[in-house]
Amino acid sequence: MVKQARAVRTREKLVKALETLLRERNFDGIAVSEIAAEAGVAVGSVYSHFRNKEAFMEALLDEREVRLKERLVQVDPVQSRQVLAELGSLRAAIDMVVETAFEQVRADAPLIRATHNYSALHGGERKKQWVALERQGSEGLSILFDLYKEEIKHRNRDLAIRFFMQTINSFFLAYCLDEDFAKYAGTKRLTDREITDQLAVMLHAWLTTPD
Repeated sequence: MVKQARAVRTREKLVKALETLLRERNFDGIAVSEIAAEAGVAVGSVYSHFRNKEAFMEALLDEREVRLKERLVQVDPVQSRQVLAELGSLRAAIDMVVETAFEQVRADAPLIRATHNYSALHGGERKKQWVALERQGSEGLSILFDLYKEEIKHRNRDLAIRFFMQTINSFFLAYCLDEDFAKYAGTKRLTDREITDQLAVMLHAWLTTPD
């Protein structure tokens, strides 16, 4: 039992080490020996936990999926409704949704970029799992649409919710994948505030324009 617990801790340390290194550089540029060094684990013992470098990434993806599921479970619909209602307007509610999503994305941008690129190459079934989680996450938007339905002019509510969610996901994924995404005309970089403000303006204008 003690030996098994030690093995679990070592595995967790190795996965955490990969996560740390991915915040500094791409997966292809990281050697197994570097993961071991970051974790404080002897290189020779690494392969008793992971068969190859790709197995590290698979374990990290599993862990991120668990974290996302836990985050979704922790969302309290009653509290979410109260917070959104207190904002008083559709525009203010959209601002909060966009800013909250961006804060999460900005904190994990290098990690999102690495895991997305890996999944794109090795994807299949895992892509379906992430799509299902995104769909589950979009259910929370239904609260916003219920509260401010008088301001929203789109008649197809389901389509509007899906498009809203996919627009945010696509926009912020592009932000993560391209480090120069926020550059304008090759010289001027958009600030984080400009990015979130303009995305919120666009979504609000789209929702309040009759289809």
